[in-house]
Amino acid sequence: MSSPMNEETLHGVKGQTLTGEELKQLYLGLEANQLDIGYSHLLTGYIGNESFLQNVLFIYEQLKRKKSKPICDPVLGDEGKLYVPDKLIQIYREKVLSIATIITPNQFEAETLSGKLIKTEQDALDVIEIFHSAPFNIPIVVLTSVDFKEQGNNELILYASNKFSNKKYKLPFRKLEGSFTGTGDVVSALTLAFHSIYGDEQFDKSLERTIACIQAILERTPPGEELRLIQSRFVLQDPPIKFKAIQLD
Repeated sequence: MSSPMNEETLHGVKGQTLTGEELKQLYLGLEANQLDIGYSHLLTGYIGNESFLQNVLFIYEQLKRKKSKPICDPVLGDEGKLYVPDKLIQIYREKVLSIATIITPNQFEAETLSGKLIKTEQDALDVIEIFHSAPFNIPIVVLTSVDFKEQGNNELILYASNKFSNKKYKLPFRKLEGSFTGTGDVVSALTLAFHSIYGDEQFDKSLERTIACIQAILERTPPGEELRLIQSRFVLQDPPIKFKAIQLD
């Protein structure tokens, strides 16, 4: 469900891209002025080059020592296509994932990072266990959108597991027609927000509200256009729950 912002969406891009070293210097400036204290979470998304990812990793490590929780959306690509250089995959595997408290990959990203294809529900659960286990040891894993195309139905399934509560869920939801940019970013942010509200013991509620919100946003967004976030702001406060999480044994 993730994709980086592109020129077609914005009808042209101007300005400069922040470099990895510039990002590090910004953080060091915050640290020098004691402005790096009190952040509960650090959420990362699309990162397009090795230098930037290495410096995000540096900030991850600094903030985790200050009790911040790193949330990683490992944006690599979708539908079998990489958005980033191949060498970033190994950095995620060897350095980034093991620091994260929560990860929110889509199906392609989960397959790429775990080394296992997801063809069945058991495959999805096996991939989650790979992320829960060494060397990753990630406490909360959310596979945001698994598509069993061979079944021929019009749905996607979210699979999630929380080691703190020892509960696993699946949440089937309607697959909407059209192409949308930025859905993965929104899903990761909603996952963080609702998990912060409901905690580990009500993990199912946070998942249901995450899907309810992104569905409400997409229903208001014409395919191919910018997500209607502002227009959806009121429904985000109390989203209609149309799809329920199912606890798995």
